[in-house]
Amino acid sequence: MQLHRLFIATALIFTLSAPAFAAGKGSSFKCWTNKEGVRECGNEVPPEFAQGQTSTINGRGITTKVEARAKTTEELEKEQREKDEAAARATEEKLKNDKQAAYDRVLLNSYLQEEEIVAARDRKLSSIDASIELTNSTIGKLEQKLKKEEQLAANHAKNPTAADNKEVESLKKQIESRKGYIAARQEERKATEIEYEAYINRFRELKGNKAAQ
Repeated sequence: MQLHRLFIATALIFTLSAPAFAAGKGSSFKCWTNKEGVRECGNEVPPEFAQGQTSTINGRGITTKVEARAKTTEELEKEQREKDEAAARATEEKLKNDKQAAYDRVLLNSYLQEEEIVAARDRKLSSIDASIELTNSTIGKLEQKLKKEEQLAANHAKNPTAADNKEVESLKKQIESRKGYIAARQEERKATEIEYEAYINRFRELKGNKAAQ
């Protein structure tokens, strides 16, 4: 079957190209593939095959132009999606690089040596520790006062006053509030350690890169 189709296509080309050879260099014809997969040639491509791949052959039998088949709607949509995704990735990458460059500039302008970063970290950690220590001291005093108020309320167990209950509840709320404050400062301390560790590592990278250059 394939040999038969090849024979038909070859015979058709020679038949159609004979006038072209006689007409000279300016003559040419078109070739296309029909629905059966057989190559056909002629002066014009039939409309039903115009969207497929075609080739132009000159009077010497040389292919001078090949036109790819028209892309389907799905193919065009896929190409557009890929272009949009690539553009989005490029934009995201640029923003990321710009942000990193700005970060690096601030880091290098803020510190000349690694020791300066360590000192800045230690100062901030010391400030947080002092705040936690002071709050713990305050909690201790409040707890002592609460103990006294609870003892006083116990003495009035048979006939407690509204003032007794109000003071006890107020002290409990103050203690819980300060404990929450300490928990927040402890989280801040952890975040500070991580933050400055990142500063130090990046500073080393930048200084190492500069030294290499």
